[in-house]
Amino acid sequence: MDDDTNLLVPLADVKTFLRMTTGDVDDQLLTSMILAAQDAWRSKGGPLDLVDQPVVEWHDGGGTSIMPYRTPLVSVTGVAETIGTITYQLHEVDPGSSADPWAYSVSRSTGAITRRAAGIATAFAAGERNIMLTYTYGFATLPNDIQLALKMLVKHLWLTQRGSTQRPNAGGDDMPQAGAAFMWPYRVLEILRAHIVPGIG
Repeated sequence: MDDDTNLLVPLADVKTFLRMTTGDVDDQLLTSMILAAQDAWRSKGGPLDLVDQPVVEWHDGGGTSIMPYRTPLVSVTGVAETIGTITYQLHEVDPGSSADPWAYSVSRSTGAITRRAAGIATAFAAGERNIMLTYTYGFATLPNDIQLALKMLVKHLWLTQRGSTQRPNAGGDDMPQAGAAFMWPYRVLEILRAHIVPGIG
């Protein structure tokens, strides 16, 4: 099936999680639910991109830090600051370790990119979209908790579309009440919140 290459959680693993036997559901239906779960995760800002994905973003200046829009952040490959008609390429340094007036540092805990001058945090030049950020992001492998969240979303889709009295019958007491089609399982929301905070992957 062509859609198999787009599945971030193997079909067989989802079947095992949902305690399905061969006769419970056809592969095409379950594949469509896995893809729908992936789309739902992304729609709420949950990261799913694999390997290192390059991206270029433009940010407004004026503050001491900027935050990448995509996570998990792997590496920053360039920060350029435009002042008037002149663009300056900034250099990455450790906080407080360099006398370079055209520098930045990257927080390993939050992913924040801070403007540095002689090691001191200072504001980027004020302006609209005058800071160009180039970086890579993505997972080398999908974290186990996100795989679990996707499986739980598939279960949720099944229950809301087919009724809570039908299979699959995976354990767990974290599902919303029957009929709450737009509510997510609580554990899934907890996992999502842990991954939408920018950070170094």
